[in-house]
Amino acid sequence: MTSGLWGQDCSFGPIGSTSGGANITAGQMFGYTACDDIDVPSGTILTVNRVTFPVESDYSSLQYAHIKIRKASGGMPGSVIYAFDSIVPTSQELVTVFDTTWSSFIITVDLPTSVTLLKGKYFVQLQVTPMAEPGAHSGVGLNSAGTGYGTFSFYSDNNGETWGSSSLGDDAITVSGICTDDGTVPPDYGDACSQGDTAVNHTSGGFSCSPFYSDRVTDDFFVPANTTFYLTQFVANIITQGGGVSTATFNIRSSVNDAPGEILYTVENLGVTTQKFLDWYGWVEVLIRATFDFETPVVLTEGKYFIEMVGSPMVTDDMLWEVTNEVKLGGYSYRSHDSGLTWILNELNGNGNGQVFTMNGFFGTNVAINDEHAQKVNFFPNPVNDYLVISSDKKIKNIAVFNVYGQQVNTQVTNSGTIMLNMSSLPGGVYVVKTVLENDRLETFKVNKK
Repeated sequence: MTSGLWGQDCSFGPIGSTSGGANITAGQMFGYTACDDIDVPSGTILTVNRVTFPVESDYSSLQYAHIKIRKASGGMPGSVIYAFDSIVPTSQELVTVFDTTWSSFIITVDLPTSVTLLKGKYFVQLQVTPMAEPGAHSGVGLNSAGTGYGTFSFYSDNNGETWGSSSLGDDAITVSGICTDDGTVPPDYGDACSQGDTAVNHTSGGFSCSPFYSDRVTDDFFVPANTTFYLTQFVANIITQGGGVSTATFNIRSSVNDAPGEILYTVENLGVTTQKFLDWYGWVEVLIRATFDFETPVVLTEGKYFIEMVGSPMVTDDMLWEVTNEVKLGGYSYRSHDSGLTWILNELNGNGNGQVFTMNGFFGTNVAINDEHAQKVNFFPNPVNDYLVISSDKKIKNIAVFNVYGQQVNTQVTNSGTIMLNMSSLPGGVYVVKTVLENDRLETFKVNKK
């Protein structure tokens, strides 16, 4: 992405192009079309008015461009939210003449009406109609990008009814327009931080983490004392057969005797934000680095945890989470062959292993807790799923529950020494519970909601 100041011109998409790419010619036997993604960041309103893309063509020029903008769904092209058919290109700049029948062009298309996009991932779909009749011509090829951006590109031969991953890179599609600030004030979670295990030489292979099998992999991480960790991004090295990954489900597990315990939090089918091709791994397998951004941070208090990733590969059923022999964080990783019911310590060649990943987020100071008379109020279970039982040697006058942003999300007026507080409707995370006793003493404590 390149952008100017808020309210100024900006553009989104990969920079530069290389030769070759997907056929995007309309009117032939198949409905050839291709698309690639753009990401509008938080706090930004993007007003799109222009699309630019390089092509190689055996025609002298293009007659029309057909452009659709789709909302992302599960890391892939989803429903069409804007469609522009039969737009005459604003300019067609001849770049190179390869021979008498083959040339490259930079195509610029001004949209008939501007398109407004808020924060999120979108896909720009292209199809073109050449000036000449198709006949025996091979068509118009959309060039690949010279630099990586977002997810891998997608290709369709049925006008976008279904999509397949067309490459291990990007198509050179750039959208331009105006960026303005939507007035959103980002929350202050604390200091930026990261932790994880790094790759050494990419020769140790990996362990299966595909949803099509019962295999699972998990590795440990830590939250320091007196600290709250806001997990906002997860990056992992993944081995697949010829393609990338579309989504992944993440489970945060407790640590029991330094081994994976019960699932505390689950984020299901999170679409991939970016993918980068790293290297070929064997004859048909490729190593990629996939990044997943959590729309809502996963909030964790001090302790040791395990993170489990279950990915959805695009091409084949299998997907491996890369192993590293150089463990820098905590203990060794674990694998399971029964969907996480039992776990086995990961060892290859007699050495313990970790998984290649990075967790990015923020460390914040815990909400202040009044411990002076904390023994007067008891509560269980913690973590809680549905009902939190609160008891005191003094009658409880009222209860208020606050999320990590300080917003009150639940309240209850009472006059009893034992209360069952319904928390089933609250999302998973950390909450502060404030109780006022009959002598007007305020008691405050934290609970984890599953």
